[in-house]
Amino acid sequence: MAEVLLSIIIPTRNRTQYAIPAIRSALSIPSADAECVVQDSSDSDALGRHLRDHLPDGRLRYNYTPPPVNMTENFNLGLAQSRAKYVCMIGDDDGVNPEIVAAARWASENNVDAILARVNIAQYFWPDYRHRYYGKARSATLQIDDFTGQLCETDLKRAMLECVREAGQLDRSLQLPRAYLGLVRRDCLEQIRRRGGVYFGGMSPDIYSSLAVADVAKRCCRVDYPLVVPGYSGGSVSGQHAMRRATRDDLVASRNLAWPANVPPLQVPEAIWAQAACAALSAMGRTDLLDQFNFRRLHAMCLVTHRAHIRETLGSFQRACRLAQSSYAREVPLLLVEVLRFISQQTLRYLPKILKYSPRVGATVITGLQDVAQAVEALRGHLSQNGRSFLAVCNGLKEFSLQKVARR
Repeated sequence: MAEVLLSIIIPTRNRTQYAIPAIRSALSIPSADAECVVQDSSDSDALGRHLRDHLPDGRLRYNYTPPPVNMTENFNLGLAQSRAKYVCMIGDDDGVNPEIVAAARWASENNVDAILARVNIAQYFWPDYRHRYYGKARSATLQIDDFTGQLCETDLKRAMLECVREAGQLDRSLQLPRAYLGLVRRDCLEQIRRRGGVYFGGMSPDIYSSLAVADVAKRCCRVDYPLVVPGYSGGSVSGQHAMRRATRDDLVASRNLAWPANVPPLQVPEAIWAQAACAALSAMGRTDLLDQFNFRRLHAMCLVTHRAHIRETLGSFQRACRLAQSSYAREVPLLLVEVLRFISQQTLRYLPKILKYSPRVGATVITGLQDVAQAVEALRGHLSQNGRSFLAVCNGLKEFSLQKVARR
């Protein structure tokens, strides 16, 4: 089968009401250079029957794998079904800007391995979304923040180091490439599979792929432009990335995964992201970065955020001290410093949001949108009305030389 330029891969499980609009939106891209791959591990193939009856499109590839299949396995199965030169994986409540095809074409022409678009520029909140502080204030809305359109190279070595210093927390490591809500050359993913045995590993496929791609990629760019539309539905938890789609199968599967002794044995985002980060670094043979992993930071976050599990966190902290061959007298004060640092950062981050919800300065809010397909159309209209496009971003670069950018 001939290679296409871009595969938009949607792993899904028992979320037909979200997946159908997401698939419909991907298929609305007016290009034969893109395909949509749906990897379904639901309890039945009802989604597949609906797609065959209502969305006949030669660019749609549907694969059903009956459960039990955990989230990471579903990601691996989806990628194995694709055939494109570049890959973008999205959740079943997310969307993509159709201009992502132009971005993939530009990446191919400029020998770029990955493009990282800032993911929080355009955010869609489904009608059933409820926030623990704001309630229904964001429901059925698309929020489009201001953006610069700037495109530049990412320092991958520095990004990986920052990630391990933040204990593998992806939301604080915004310079890493990613297959999930990002754009990655398939060759990079094949290198990862050859070295580690799988495309994705650990409990969090987006964390795993971010570090693994950063290790094998030669050229990665970040762009301040909305190429993806992350969706937040009733079953999601804002800010938890792929963890918001974890199922009971994922948690059961974690018992069979290698869980580092110095990572708290908790089914919480912070520990799951750290486990996946360590799995990626181990698979890539990056023991140098594992040695610099900030386990104090991880334990501080778990102590503050998950106080019901203090005993498990402190037990893990003791094991981390023994593995590092360091005394409690030295480590406890350093842990307290990380606790205070984390509390102060969280206070500055969330206090204004708790006091009152309001869109960011310069943000555009479009209301009354019933699904992510409508949100993508609203984004397209907004960009067109304001004369913004990815091609304009590229045309604004009189000359794009990654080596030249790297020397700045």
